[in-house]
Amino acid sequence: METEWECMDCGYLHEGKSPPHRCPDCGSVDAWEKVEYVDDWDDEELEDEEELQAEEYSD
Repeated sequence: METEWECMDCGYLHEGKSPPHRCPDCGSVDAWEKVEYVDDWDDEELEDEEELQAEEYSD
């Protein structure tokens, strides 16, 4: 999986091992931060919420 980089000036996303020197969208130089996704889904919490919604619709 390629690393994703975001330009902090315009939000442009770049996929690759390293970001380009200059943003191809806005032209900013060295304005990149590595995007890190966090898997914080709690499946049990999601199931509880789905049950509550089902109960609301069944009333």
